[in-house]
Amino acid sequence: MITTTLNIHLDVLSKITQTAERLGKSRREIIVLLLMKMMKDHRLFGRGFSTVKYQLDDDKENWHCFHIRFREDENEFFVDLRKLCKFSVSCLLAKAVERYLGELLKNTEKKVDNYRNFNSYVLHREVVEGIISWRMYWGFPIKHLKTLRL
Repeated sequence: MITTTLNIHLDVLSKITQTAERLGKSRREIIVLLLMKMMKDHRLFGRGFSTVKYQLDDDKENWHCFHIRFREDENEFFVDLRKLCKFSVSCLLAKAVERYLGELLKNTEKKVDNYRNFNSYVLHREVVEGIISWRMYWGFPIKHLKTLRL
């Protein structure tokens, strides 16, 4: 497990806490589920060669430094998500709360599975004629297994 921190606005943290209590889950589970949902939000991708965007400023007392432990694969996924979207992980979480929290609450009757969108994470490095190519697979690349030189 990797320990890190998220800078969470108190309004966002309150919504996460209420959802966790209502669904009988930990705040960590809700945070991971929400961040995993962001990988489907393609509108955020494709901001190459720009700086990372952060949340809007607010008074210091309106923020909470939330300590969280991610599995190693979760942490790698969130770091990649940060790189590709060009938003801090804390900012991505705030966006996920805004976009997906209602969906989670509507599905209170259904079983909430933290990892239904995250089957596996594969990072593949290949060097062809001195050029390094990296491929990230968010999900298991069954169709590509034969072509991967592992």
